Amino acid sequence: MSSIYRPLDAHRHEIRLLQLLPESGGGFDSLIQCTLLYSYIDSAQPYEALTYFWGDKANLRPITLNSRPVSITANLELALRHLRLPSDPRILWVDALCINQDDVAERSHQVSLMKDVYQRCTRDLAWLGPLSDSEDLAAPYLTAEGTPRIKYSMVSGEDYHELAYRQVDSLRAIFGRPKIWSRVWVMQELSCASRVTLVWAREELDWAVVSAFLDNRTYADAFHMPQSHGSSSPVTRGVMTAVTAIEHQRGIMREVEESGYRASLLDVLARFKNVYSTDPRDRVYGLLGLVTEEHDIRVDYGKRIGDVFAEVAVYLINSLGNLDIICQNPWATDKQTDGLASWVPDFADEEYSNRDAETGFARMLFAQRRIFEAGRAKCETPVKVQVEDGRWKIRAKGVAIGKLGRVLHDECHDESRENDYWSMHVPREWMLLYFGTELLDAPEESRKLEAFWRTLAMDCEAYPIRRFSDEVIEENWPDWDFHLRYDGPMDPNEAKEADRERLEDAGWQYSRGRRMWQRNRDEWTFCLSEGGLYLMVRRGAREGDLIAVLDGGKVPVILREVPGEAGQEKEYVVVCVAYVHGFMDGKAAQMCDAGALTEQEFLIA
Repeated sequence: MSSIYRPLDAHRHEIRLLQLLPESGGGFDSLIQCTLLYSYIDSAQPYEALTYFWGDKANLRPITLNSRPVSITANLELALRHLRLPSDPRILWVDALCINQDDVAERSHQVSLMKDVYQRCTRDLAWLGPLSDSEDLAAPYLTAEGTPRIKYSMVSGEDYHELAYRQVDSLRAIFGRPKIWSRVWVMQELSCASRVTLVWAREELDWAVVSAFLDNRTYADAFHMPQSHGSSSPVTRGVMTAVTAIEHQRGIMREVEESGYRASLLDVLARFKNVYSTDPRDRVYGLLGLVTEEHDIRVDYGKRIGDVFAEVAVYLINSLGNLDIICQNPWATDKQTDGLASWVPDFADEEYSNRDAETGFARMLFAQRRIFEAGRAKCETPVKVQVEDGRWKIRAKGVAIGKLGRVLHDECHDESRENDYWSMHVPREWMLLYFGTELLDAPEESRKLEAFWRTLAMDCEAYPIRRFSDEVIEENWPDWDFHLRYDGPMDPNEAKEADRERLEDAGWQYSRGRRMWQRNRDEWTFCLSEGGLYLMVRRGAREGDLIAVLDGGKVPVILREVPGEAGQEKEYVVVCVAYVHGFMDGKAAQMCDAGALTEQEFLIA
């Protein structure tokens, strides 16, 4: 196909437009015919842009381009067939045909212009596909005038109308099932275009109707997404997650134009972390047009995936002046991706995309509202970087506060134990695994039992997540004390009458001191350090790992020494983050300043 294209003038931001010729004598089923037009982006004739899902590259259909036979994916061919007019040409911008996909340099340049391409189009046509004739799509929730029949509030505590199953399924047919909602390029295209029209077969729906239906008021950021803190409805969370994120970004882009609102790279990458791309590098490149802060990330398809992701991580450390991308990593997983340094997020991790969103957030230790401030507020920037044979390493200053003792992941998460009425036996089982009855027998003034349950809850109440106050600790102490000491049947019907009321206390199940434990129990494991510190760690941490508090890190990290030759500088890899009771509020730095601990430099690979 490359011979069809003449080179573009990159210095003058030249682009190609697709002229979709009208139907010939064969009508709707006739062969698609197109020609290419050349124009400069700041003086291009009016055109519409097409947003679509490429589809299976093995399933191709023929068209003609500049009178030459060309094969395109079946989904694109179907979109062009439905968009083709009976008697007039239609001017479109279509990435697969307007960019020479075989020219790496051209791809890199044209991708950097994508924001302008979509901002300047008269409207963006989002092709959902033909859908199914059996799907009664817009009728269940739109009036004849095209306005929302109901609104479904995303704001916690406000009234909302219940939707019938048929209405929810109709929403899912448009906003859930089409593959367009899972692709990274779609997010940028729909966010940048001033006007968007959803298209399926011959039907259209203006995005303004979608916006009114969502009735959204709050932007998501890297650490507080629409589904976090219980602030979204089941429909927006389960059916329209991608659409809600796009609507957030469209609002941000308007504020960027109107008031100079700053759209950060970290927020944009995290907002759309649940989408896919064929090329992993596009999980970054496909979203750069939405970022308004100054950054030094440049589109270059000649770079390795690991180098692109590492450059992004280094930029985020330097621009934020902290280690949030390590200690508050929204892409946190329990595995190390081949080819990436342990401190570099895998922005293209499909395991994350397939995980339940609530589970994904449970992997993080929230600290953005100064909930935790374990390390010094800032790290040294620019961060010291070493690249050797494609291996990226950084140097971070901090304090080692101990090593992990026994970590009983398998025993703590033995599902056969979890067969009771309220599952509140688990804290007691964990306690018995590590302490036996030692904490129950300890003097009350030792506060050991309190420290244990506060560690399980990471010293926080929810939702929203915030640190325990003295009032909440006092309020929750009797219930935790009861459940940690209670060794009878958890089913109230089988318990002694004296214990039945405590076991049936539904209010306790949803108390401020219990909900964080419910959030943590499946994704975290309690353990002890060799020196007796109480911790919550992620799976993968093991006995002997180092506990460190790093400058610029809001929460402690677990590091593991990399085996090396004698005399070489020690290297470490990041295993996970950790809650360390008593060390979440700057204690390590205070001990270092007092001479009780010594700050050191860690080489992290």
